Parts: sequence; C-alpha cells; structure tokens
Amino acid sequence: MENNSNLTEFGDNVTDATKKIARENALKFGLYLGLFNVVVQLIIYFIDPLIIYTNQAIGLVLMVISISASVYFCIELKKMVGGFWNFRLAFSSIFIMFLISSLVALLYQVVEFHLIDKELPQKSVDAIMNKMHNDLSAKGLSEDQIKSQMEITKKFVPLPGSIMSLTWGLFASIVVSIILALIFAAIFKKDPPVFGGSNAS
Repeated sequence: MENNSNLTEFGDNVTDATKKIARENALKFGLYLGLFNVVVQLIIYFIDPLIIYTNQAIGLVLMVISISASVYFCIELKKMVGGFWNFRLAFSSIFIMFLISSLVALLYQVVEFHLIDKELPQKSVDAIMNKMHNDLSAKGLSEDQIKSQMEITKKFVPLPGSIMSLTWGLFASIVVSIILALIFAAIFKKDPPVFGGSNAS
C-alpha cells in the first residue's frame, strides 16, 4: 500500500490531509476487520454454532485470530499516514477502526439470530445453562445450589439477538473499542524524528 510520509508534520501538529487519510483508511480497515471476523464466525457456525458458547478453547483461538488481524490492520493503517503518528491520531484512528468492526459484528448478529437461524438464540442460552450445570455439578454442588445459581445467572443473560442484548452489545462495543484503541495506540504510536537546525558560524 502506498505510503504518504510527506503528509505528516513534526510534533503534535498533524496536517488536515493526514487526518483525512487516517480517518478514511480507519473506516475502510474497520470494515475489512469486521468482515474478516464475520467470515470466521460463519465458519464456526457451519462447523458447530454452539461451540463458542461451550468451548473456552475455541473462544481463546478466536480471540487470538481477531487480535492478530487487528495488529495487521493497525500496521497497515500506520503505513498509510507515513509510518509516523502521534498518540492522539493513533488513538482516534484505531478507535474508529475498532468501532466500525464492532458495528459490523453486531449487524451480523442481528442477521444471524433473526434471519439465518431464529432458533439459535434459545439454543445458545440452553447450551450455556447446560455447561454451567455440568461445571457446577463437577465442583460438588447440590442440585438445589446449582438451581439457585442458574436462576440468578438467567436474570443477567439476555437472549442473544434481543433488544436488551443488542443494546448491551452496542455499549460494550464502544467501551471495548476505547480500551483497545488506548492500548494499541500506546503500542503503535511513533512520533516523527525532530531534526535540529544548525547555525552557520
């Protein structure tokens, strides 16, 4: 991808052209990242739509894949502004990228739960409850204790695809995007070198 190193000014002063390039590419890479995650989710769905609710190892693998893709797109985004960007520009650009990606994922959930598989929301809740029952039973809890804890959990687990679930998902997406943007901006920020002038004697 083409570098635009001539568009980045020294220090905290960033040209409008650089900001525009960063914003436009953040939107584009956010869309790419979101679509990438959707493809991964579709692959998992066709393998076993409930496995992400019952297998923690799969969840960790998906997290590693998502983080790796995020790192790649952050590097590409940084290249598009010439390889140098201060923390403010890095944070705002990466935040936009993560937020767009999260919104794409949220839109996919709506399609998945309301168009692709309308029975999946209840199946996923049942799978979560069954796994919880098995885990608590393995810890030696009585049926009454298990039932009590499961009733409490049900009150805080909204049905996937519901208004409450989507609202919570939107709020969580904004918060997580801010946190990740802060972390990634701190990692990937790189101020341009400042060359001191010399006076002729």
